[in-house]
Amino acid sequence: MRSRSRRGFLGLGAGVVVGAGMSAIPAAGTPAGRAPLPGYSSVKTFGAVGDGRTDDTAAINAALAAGGGVYLPAGTYQVSGLTATVDGTHLYGDGPLTVLRKNADGAVLTLRAGRVSVSDLTVDGAGGSFAGPGVVSIGIVPHITDVEVRESRGPALQFPTCGAGHSAMVSDSIFSVWQGMLGQANQNTPSVWLPNDSLPTVQASNRQFLNLQAMACVLFSDAGSENSKWVGCTGRNLVITGRPGKLLMSSCRIATSGPSTTLAGVQCAFSGNAFAGDVVLKTTVSTFVGNILAGRLTIAAGATGTLAGFNSCAYGVVDQR
Repeated sequence: MRSRSRRGFLGLGAGVVVGAGMSAIPAAGTPAGRAPLPGYSSVKTFGAVGDGRTDDTAAINAALAAGGGVYLPAGTYQVSGLTATVDGTHLYGDGPLTVLRKNADGAVLTLRAGRVSVSDLTVDGAGGSFAGPGVVSIGIVPHITDVEVRESRGPALQFPTCGAGHSAMVSDSIFSVWQGMLGQANQNTPSVWLPNDSLPTVQASNRQFLNLQAMACVLFSDAGSENSKWVGCTGRNLVITGRPGKLLMSSCRIATSGPSTTLAGVQCAFSGNAFAGDVVLKTTVSTFVGNILAGRLTIAAGATGTLAGFNSCAYGVVDQR
């Protein structure tokens, strides 16, 4: 799933013979980053080290403050409180070889400006050692692709307020949250947290999520988003705490056999999804068609105007309307 198209050589060993006119290939175990794209700046020109020990927060923030293309060569960067404040910034790395490791409470990276892109890197939550989310998206039209966020104590990706991340595009990424240990439960922390967008003064947010894997974690927690689209996503469950409007969910896999998945919302469409457990519909003027359930489908009394047909349910349908 992860893109390899722009990744540099990883090294072929110290014994490789380098021909005339060829650049030297680094010894095995030495990460080698590609050169920055034309017009892009490496964070190392701003003083970042990427050795897994040095705090590189100030250097990377300086690069982000300059805006434009910001390249993170292969390495592990100890960071906290990175913030993109310039419209159109593009932050990209060398895929799994580029790691932003959390070293303090709070978000690792906050996208405050508009049209910020983040791609080809990993955000490491350091095993839940610090509180707060992985990535926070606030500005309009963020684009996140080929990003892994792992072991975050807060949501891997959070849209914190009404209208945050308007027209977001998030694709081909792997999200996981720290699952807790020694009695410190964190199992209900979602991979993606969506706010309540129902305030009448806020434009519909139109966030799109394509091919996300939540790695056995809660996939989405939705407090009432507007115009979201979830396609081809996989996770442990959904937590619908509000009434999403015009939610489109298709080709998703919800891998849970625990409590029922309760779907609420207005003018929503659910098609071609696979649910490992029971599903309860509390939607209004919505459709639930062509889905596969390993359990029972219950249509609640409040599911007015909802069409539920042509679904495969292992234990049948209970219509409570």
